Amino acid sequence: MNPMTVIGVMVALGLWVAAAYMIWRWGPGVHRYAVWCPVMKKPATILAAQREKNFRGSYAGLTMANVKECSLVDGAPMGCHQECIQHS
Repeated sequence: MNPMTVIGVMVALGLWVAAAYMIWRWGPGVHRYAVWCPVMKKPATILAAQREKNFRGSYAGLTMANVKECSLVDGAPMGCHQECIQHS
């Protein structure tokens, strides 16, 4: 096999692995964020679910869909999740 072909296949494979890692790491899913809580006026750490925006026919980025937990309300029901999403 030609060495240039082997190098080309290795580079293509490496690029596919890098793209898959970036989608896994920064794509849709549940991620931890440091935000400013507009209700309690303090910094907070939230665990938020991200999903793709719903625009037809194009990738328009990600949006936060829901806050799963917040460091300021340990175990209490989430009452300010919409404000946290809008200000993050």
